[in-house]
Amino acid sequence: MEGTTRKSKAAQKAIVKACKRYIETHLGENITLESLAERYDVPSRNLWRYFNNIGGYSVAEYIRLRKVHLAARALLHGKTVNDAMESSFFRSKTHFVDSFTEYYGISPWQFKKTRGMELMKEPRIMGRPEFNIVGYIFKGTELIDWEDSGAYYITQDFPQVSPRDWARIGGGADMVGTWMVKNDTHYYIFGPGVKEVRFIPEGLDTFYVPGGQFAVFPVPKPKNPADSTVLCENVQVTWFYALKQWIPASDYEVDDTRIPYEYYLDGENSVCVPVVPREELLEEQRKT
Repeated sequence: MEGTTRKSKAAQKAIVKACKRYIETHLGENITLESLAERYDVPSRNLWRYFNNIGGYSVAEYIRLRKVHLAARALLHGKTVNDAMESSFFRSKTHFVDSFTEYYGISPWQFKKTRGMELMKEPRIMGRPEFNIVGYIFKGTELIDWEDSGAYYITQDFPQVSPRDWARIGGGADMVGTWMVKNDTHYYIFGPGVKEVRFIPEGLDTFYVPGGQFAVFPVPKPKNPADSTVLCENVQVTWFYALKQWIPASDYEVDDTRIPYEYYLDGENSVCVPVVPREELLEEQRKT
């Protein structure tokens, strides 16, 4: 056991990350703080502290939150409320409804009726300039689905960049995240957007994002601004709404020649989808 040896912050993060990976694949089991502590050879009191200090949740709260998110995803895909409850491993309907309503602010029936659209707002159609991202690069999987892979940066560990080198990038307070393909491999890049690349710190890379017309969807704010888990889910729900619900019913199509991205600035976050009017796209197709 850990004994009197104090683990580094990096080691604590690694333990919490391992616990979360285990929880994801074993949500239907009776996971407790004690069972996780035994599995990863850490005293229960220490593991409780790691979870609260790093994620802001106890183990039990985190498990409940992941079940709620699983239920919301099932409802978005057309499952009934009862099916969503069962597929998210809730054993009590009262517990399920109370938990869901606490996290989303509406009941699962309201959520299903609107397919989450009570959390959504109509996008702004606007022109956005071209820019470059200078940021951290994280390798992804072969197939990228924004619905499942939005806000990918939240689950990653960032390398150290000195304040001096960060200032030399020349970006502002805004951060941008998007998926890129380089040498046939998918990567997620996350960092500030700059008009001109002046400096790239060691361990970072750069990626050009074309400008043009975008549908800009606001991402719902978590009730707790520091709640990165809920923010991640809200970003993914926004991608679902944008690509699977709004676009098919709109007068626009996704412009596949440009890059979609996530925009983060002081809690005012958004999903930016490059669009072209449907009639304009049809006209181009007729010409070819």
